[in-house]
Amino acid sequence: MVTEDQREVSLIPSGGSAVSVLLPNKSDLESLETTVEAASVPSWATNTQFEPLTSAEILERLFRSYQLRVKLNVYKDISTVLDYGHEYTETQLYILLWLRAASQVLHDHQGQTAIPIIINNLTIDSDGLASV
Repeated sequence: MVTEDQREVSLIPSGGSAVSVLLPNKSDLESLETTVEAASVPSWATNTQFEPLTSAEILERLFRSYQLRVKLNVYKDISTVLDYGHEYTETQLYILLWLRAASQVLHDHQGQTAIPIIINNLTIDSDGLASV
């Protein structure tokens, strides 16, 4: 697990810790997607381009923008990504980007992190496997 950047500076905040997590499978991601789509529109969407959208539409737009930012092929949703035969590492990147977008909607935060959704919506077993 990488815990330092190229300059050997810790990526883990003081007093923090890190665990290795295997990201959720398709059925767990689809379950999360249903939960996000049923969620209220996040408060941060007020007075932004996202304000008139539903939670599902915000999730789709955030996911698309994250894919574009890292120069991936763009897919509408995580189910479509998983239906294609991507290499493992690329699939994991798509899942992480989708989890970041889903976390922003479900947990009403602006930061590009998946930590809130992982902590609050997933269970991590002793092998590091995340599931709903």
